[in-house]
Amino acid sequence: MLALDPASRLQTLRGLMENMEISPQQALIKSVVSQMTDDERVALKQSIAGDKQAAGSGKAEPVAGSMFDGLSPAQFAVCQFISESVRKAYELKISFENPDQLRTV
Repeated sequence: MLALDPASRLQTLRGLMENMEISPQQALIKSVVSQMTDDERVALKQSIAGDKQAAGSGKAEPVAGSMFDGLSPAQFAVCQFISESVRKAYELKISFENPDQLRTV
């Protein structure tokens, strides 16, 4: 995990921290976070807080006629949050399929 560049490490840790339960994930997070710089820890926490705030605001209205039409602003915010999380997970997945990226790990 520490071999990842800071941006990749941040993205990976965010995914692990968003669904924290008492599990081996917690031990991994604690170990890695303890070795991060203060700036990296702050960036990680701000990134997670920003996503939660955006999802929690629920003020954006879905576009009329879209597949989200008829949802409340809060429901639409949840859909946007899930879609963004899936996109980020996919980007992380394909980054490990790129041979050039694997050399840096």
